Amino acid sequence: MKILVLNGPNLNMLGIRAKRHYPNERFYKIAKEVGLHGRTSTIMQTAFFALHENILSFEEAKSWLIADFEKRFSKKTSDVIEKNVLAVER
Repeated sequence: MKILVLNGPNLNMLGIRAKRHYPNERFYKIAKEVGLHGRTSTIMQTAFFALHENILSFEEAKSWLIADFEKRFSKKTSDVIEKNVLAVER
């Protein structure tokens, strides 16, 4: 027997929250255009830094993100890095 326990505020809203709480359709569109097939984390990270330049300038954040892709995806094909870089530059 498996039991799943969920704990947190607003559990009654699970799955029916306002769309603003979920990744925007535009994120999925960009991911599809650059070949990331629905993986939106790169795009959401970029959007976060674009909206919060008081934390880190967007250009500096962009260079950090690209350096992170090169490190994180170094064992994968260069195509994976290129797709993520394209997503950041969109």
